[in-house]
Amino acid sequence: MTLPLESEIPPALSVTVVPAITLAGSAFVIFTVWVVWRYAVDPALSLGLGLAVPIFTTLALYAISFTLYLVSRVYRRAREGTELEVWFTEVPTGS
Repeated sequence: MTLPLESEIPPALSVTVVPAITLAGSAFVIFTVWVVWRYAVDPALSLGLGLAVPIFTTLALYAISFTLYLVSRVYRRAREGTELEVWFTEVPTGS
């Protein structure tokens, strides 16, 4: 049995695959919106601090995590030109 070539598959049967990271990111965004909404509507979650403090705290935590992401991305981009063979060569032993 041979598998059909991609060009032989009818368009109605072709499937678009969504990467798992996209699904995980979408779930995270939905969860984040839900958490901020819960802070906005439930006074027990704000611990009597008012509405602004928990929301700004949440936004500050997300801003810190986004900043860490950007710093790591810039660092990785700067390291792309390095030769991996130099970093992963075997270290000779004394004997």
